[in-house]
Amino acid sequence: MLEAVYLLSSCVLFASIRILIWYFSLLPHIVAKSDRWDVIWRWYNVWVSWTHSLFAGATCLYCLYRDPDMLNNLNKNCDSAVSSFLVSASTGYFLYDAVDFLACVPISNAWDVLAHHVVVITCFVLVVKSGLFIPFAVVALLVEVNSIFLHARQLMRMAGLSHTVWYSLNMLTNIVTFIACRFISIAWMMRWFWHNAEDIDQPYYGVLATSLPVMYIINIILFFKIMSKDAKHILSIVKNFKSGIHNSWRKCQSHDHPPTCINSKMLRRD
Repeated sequence: MLEAVYLLSSCVLFASIRILIWYFSLLPHIVAKSDRWDVIWRWYNVWVSWTHSLFAGATCLYCLYRDPDMLNNLNKNCDSAVSSFLVSASTGYFLYDAVDFLACVPISNAWDVLAHHVVVITCFVLVVKSGLFIPFAVVALLVEVNSIFLHARQLMRMAGLSHTVWYSLNMLTNIVTFIACRFISIAWMMRWFWHNAEDIDQPYYGVLATSLPVMYIINIILFFKIMSKDAKHILSIVKNFKSGIHNSWRKCQSHDHPPTCINSKMLRRD
């Protein structure tokens, strides 16, 4: 009963955040002057997603810090109120975001996001209802650590800040955390599932066997989308890095081996 209250309260909370962002007109100039409604909607949507990522990412790391054994026992009985609250509140957010997409975006343009949300909501509702596999859901929410930088990347691009140093730093952090918090964490869960499949009852077995490969495929597609858009930026950073190393090497060489030529004026005797 308490988990249901958390879930519904979370839906209301994130909808309220959306309204507050609209009320205070938290729009950058480049978005505010756009006459495209979908651009303005996207800004509000990503802002709300970013706030959830901050909450879920920080809370997830806290839960794993307090109980690191959850990483090895994804189906252990967990009596942590914080972990249960995290899963329930995140389920509410994904329900809110799915409704927001269905109401404002054609399904053909948002199938990957909706597929992700359907998988997550199915898993989390089952977890919240039964109280089992709470550690599994907490580890799955490690992806929100990466989402902090993923959503920040989108906000910076929309605000016209893609040529700043902060964008470059965020872009590199996004790539590193994407690999660590999405690819590696999901691979870790798949490995655990493979070794413990015999001990998992239905319907959990069917849900996990379906959701884990789907999540991995969705994240591979998302990663290639990000890399294709940031490829030019990444190549520019690599080029500048190589150029800096080359220039530093030349300076070192010039200091270690000063010119041997002697000016003829230096040989004159007064």
